[in-house]
Amino acid sequence: MSFALTLTVAFCVLLLASVLQTTVGFGLALISLPLLAMVFDARTAVVGCGLCGLLNPTLTTIRNRQHVQWRVVTGVLAGVVLGAPIGLFVFTRLSAQALTVAVALAAIGFTILIWSGLRMRAGTASVLGVGVVVGALSTSVGTNGPPLVGTFQAMGMDPDSFRATLAAVFLGTGVLSVTGFTVAGQVTGSALALAAVGIPAIALGWPLGNWTFSRIQADRFRHMVLGLLLVTSAAPLVSLVLV
Repeated sequence: MSFALTLTVAFCVLLLASVLQTTVGFGLALISLPLLAMVFDARTAVVGCGLCGLLNPTLTTIRNRQHVQWRVVTGVLAGVVLGAPIGLFVFTRLSAQALTVAVALAAIGFTILIWSGLRMRAGTASVLGVGVVVGALSTSVGTNGPPLVGTFQAMGMDPDSFRATLAAVFLGTGVLSVTGFTVAGQVTGSALALAAVGIPAIALGWPLGNWTFSRIQADRFRHMVLGLLLVTSAAPLVSLVLV
């Protein structure tokens, strides 16, 4: 596959992922990373997606800041600071193939927990603990949505708060992850090229996702969230078979 065609595929993947994330609050990395790993190596996919992925939660947080539960965001991000170095240590020592396997295991494992009906109290300890897991996943496999989705669903957040609070957390984790990748010397030319293509794709997908969200009834929102989790848990398996 030519490099131009590779970038075109990346644009389409990130456009779709941006629409989905804007609609239900998560899924950009879970959808895009397994697919991007088919045309880039897993390391480039994680770093490039992390760079351009900052745009979507930035726009959503600014627009919906009145719905953000900032106490929860603060607790999660405190845990992320503790967990991020652990994930970065893993990221810099695993091979590209091992990272692809890790992406699959992270998505599938947490999806099973959420579908099993796992419930957590929204106390300080549980929120901080989820933050540690999220931080480690952010800087290692680049997919940190499932534990957050499970926690926020268990807290009974309404769709507006769910989506806005997720965006605020993703913004914080994204900044920390990109900082870590930069310090560790993982921002390569290929990752920058992927990010350059991804930024306009994500920018285009954001208003399309908002349009979709405005037309979803609350009782259908949860089903969409769980359905997306099911799809994203299967995507890494497809990647592992086809790569």
